[in-house]
Amino acid sequence: MSVAEGDNIKVQGTLGTYNGLLQIQTPTIEVVSSGNAVSPVTKTIAQINTDFEGDNELQGLLVTIENATVNAISNGKYTVAQSTNTIDVYGLTNVAVKDIITFTGNIGCNNGIRIVNPKNVVISNPVINADNVTLAYNATSGEIAYTITNPSGETLSAALTDGDWISNIA
Repeated sequence: MSVAEGDNIKVQGTLGTYNGLLQIQTPTIEVVSSGNAVSPVTKTIAQINTDFEGDNELQGLLVTIENATVNAISNGKYTVAQSTNTIDVYGLTNVAVKDIITFTGNIGCNNGIRIVNPKNVVISNPVINADNVTLAYNATSGEIAYTITNPSGETLSAALTDGDWISNIA
């Protein structure tokens, strides 16, 4: 029997585990209803990691993660972060390191916690509205020094080298 997203099902079988993931062995499946709305629950990476280290009750849940920064990309594995909390995401596309993203996916925990089947990915890199922007390039060091004064009067200064960019400015 095949099932689809939105099906409400009744499953019977023996509960077991496979590589740390709960599974129903030799299941019988009955579709109780079809076409039901599936709404993700918004969770933080910290909440997901804490649950995994505890009772692991969120396994398989459809979640939305908001404003996570892509920290690393390696062989199809994307590591995203909120503050100091990180989680691996498999299946992201069209995002780059340092992008700030919001997305929906399922919590998996086969040999470790992760998000799988990401969808509805929105990139929301910040846009800076500034009154004064001053740039200075040093040809010897390759640095670009900048000063930004935003409308509230606060000033931000730093030096960038090749590959750096400004992020997380409020």
